[in-house]
Amino acid sequence: MARDDLFRLLIQARAIPPGSRVTKARGDKEYRLVREIKVYVEGGEPRTMTAEGGAVFLMQENGTGNVVDGSTLLIWIVERYTLVNYLDPPPDPK
Repeated sequence: MARDDLFRLLIQARAIPPGSRVTKARGDKEYRLVREIKVYVEGGEPRTMTAEGGAVFLMQENGTGNVVDGSTLLIWIVERYTLVNYLDPPPDPK
């Protein structure tokens, strides 16, 4: 993918779609933004942790992460096509 096809948008965490690549507003480390995570416990059922109140999880590739408030400004790293569909979604084909 060409760098021309990537945009960096400063936006509140709660407005970024789950699964998106982000960085903190003043950082370079990339995270994956998610709204829920599954925690697997030895000998038990997996537990789902859901971020509430607009909060989101920022997950690193190694599986560690943290939670930030939904009003936190993050840099959304987004492809041109995804950004266009986010700003002007196609009509629902009902």
